[in-house]
Amino acid sequence: MTQDQDPDTLVWRHDMQTWRAEMDRHAHQRRRQIIINALVLLLVGLLIWAVWPRTAGATGLHLDCPASVYFSPRGGAEAALVREIGAARQSVHVLAFSFTSQPIITALRQAAARGVAVAVVVNKSQDSARYAALRQGLPVRVDWAHAIAHNKVMILDEATVVTGSFNFTKSAEQRNAENLVIARCPNLAQLYLRDWEKHQAHSVAPGQRPAKKRVKASIGGGR
Repeated sequence: MTQDQDPDTLVWRHDMQTWRAEMDRHAHQRRRQIIINALVLLLVGLLIWAVWPRTAGATGLHLDCPASVYFSPRGGAEAALVREIGAARQSVHVLAFSFTSQPIITALRQAAARGVAVAVVVNKSQDSARYAALRQGLPVRVDWAHAIAHNKVMILDEATVVTGSFNFTKSAEQRNAENLVIARCPNLAQLYLRDWEKHQAHSVAPGQRPAKKRVKASIGGGR
């Protein structure tokens, strides 16, 4: 009897073949399950992508709205903005990096006097007695949450958006190279209004600079 014919050897070979077949079967099942899981994740991802709102970053917008564009210096941007504020009937929401133009401030005061809801959020650099005197009578809050609150935006009657590089200042109208876009587009206005609400929510009243958070550092587990 040869070694290959030995009963113990034959049993051992049979057991090894059975074990290998079982391992191959489990490996195949694992590969199959991995593929199925990957396909499920892909389908879920595609579904989420299909239904996720395309508002962040204003991607996926298809706009067909009348718009006016102005370029400064002395390109009529300030006068156009004053006219838009004068035509507002319900609300004017403002995000401003710099906000010192007297014609624009006067137009906002007049709008508030005729019952228009005016609300302004400015950059922290505008939180001083000098600027407060310029804007006296207007509801202003200060955005301290960012390194710079650099927006130059107005939303009028929740239907018209004013934006561009044009600061609401005398220099922007008379000396700087700026641009201003006035878009009569309710869908776009809603996006900007939601962003305005986000900044307004974390802003504070003038003169109420939030305290800096103190962070305790622990080195080497010491107290």
